Amino acid sequence: MNISRYNPLNLFLGIIHVSSESVFRKLKYFLLFILIYATIIGVLNYKFNFMSENNELGQFHLLFSFCLSIIIGFRINIAYSRWWEARGLWGTLVNNSRHLAMKFNNYIGFENDQDMKNYIAKFPLLLKYHLHRDINSCSQVIKNLEISHTNEHLPNLLIQNIVNQIGHYRLNSQISFEQFLALDSHIIALSDVVGGCEKILNTVPPPGFSIFTRFGLLFYMLIFPFGWVSSFQFFIIPILIVFIYILLGLEIIAEEMETPFGTEYNDLDLDNFAKNIETNINQIAKMPRS
Repeated sequence: MNISRYNPLNLFLGIIHVSSESVFRKLKYFLLFILIYATIIGVLNYKFNFMSENNELGQFHLLFSFCLSIIIGFRINIAYSRWWEARGLWGTLVNNSRHLAMKFNNYIGFENDQDMKNYIAKFPLLLKYHLHRDINSCSQVIKNLEISHTNEHLPNLLIQNIVNQIGHYRLNSQISFEQFLALDSHIIALSDVVGGCEKILNTVPPPGFSIFTRFGLLFYMLIFPFGWVSSFQFFIIPILIVFIYILLGLEIIAEEMETPFGTEYNDLDLDNFAKNIETNINQIAKMPRS
């Protein structure tokens, strides 16, 4: 059995390749400004020693750091809760797509209804485009499934076609009432997933809190050199850069995680989810049935 082990060299490799990370790419110009700003403060203090007797500002900075840590921690928790809820919804989609496919294949057989196999397999792809607000791609998926539409809610339209197919088999007594209920429970779950994802997509976090957090980070950055330059001298430059990179990096990650259905580095990989579900459905279609 192949078990991955922790490699301490990965830490150094991560530092070497930090310039390729999405957070660094977004912050590189701001970090350059911080470098210039901290260098100016360090040079002025070296020339004029104007902060040698000022210890009160450093103490204030420590108190402000405590308040800022609470604010950032709260913001990260709120963003992660949205991301994790979205991940749970797509996990529910994975499970119910498999269950629906396995039960339908057992009751009817995908060899007798290729349309149903395609409906279930392509539903995650359609939902992905719907959450990306890609109307043209949504329409293309529906067109490939040979479903006529105008401007309906396309995920609901596809679910309705699945319901119609199941209802047809029930009306023709090709499945029992118990089998119909078993299939219907998974169809309801698909609809619940759509509603849950739309709730996250359409509920925008209050922008005022993000602005408030960034204001606190900016104030922290501006006062930091004055409070500690007399103690660290020119070492204040790398210290400030590391602090700001970490704190602003957390803010950027939180901003990306607040919208988990986007295409940023820290968003959910909906492409991978959709491909895996389609692969699972195609595998289920080849399984023997009783």
